[in-house]
Amino acid sequence: MSFLVAFPSENAQLRSCVPDPPKPSYDHRVVSLLLAHQGGWDEMLLVAVPIALFGGLLWMANRRAEARLREEADQRRAEQDHAHTPDIPAE
Repeated sequence: MSFLVAFPSENAQLRSCVPDPPKPSYDHRVVSLLLAHQGGWDEMLLVAVPIALFGGLLWMANRRAEARLREEADQRRAEQDHAHTPDIPAE
């Protein structure tokens, strides 16, 4: 069994071959803190967005159902009025 052993002098040579990453123009600590602990707003969105979506869909469905019921009631009322109106012969 063989092991790969890296000596400090070899590591120094390997590190010098890899360029340093560019420095960010923002403070990475602030971004890391924000992404690590959002303060609960992301969890709130995970709950609020589906509730709002289903609430909006139910509101639209109720509006359509009420409009359809009103149309059917108006149609029935018009049919009943037409059925009760006596035919007057033309003179």
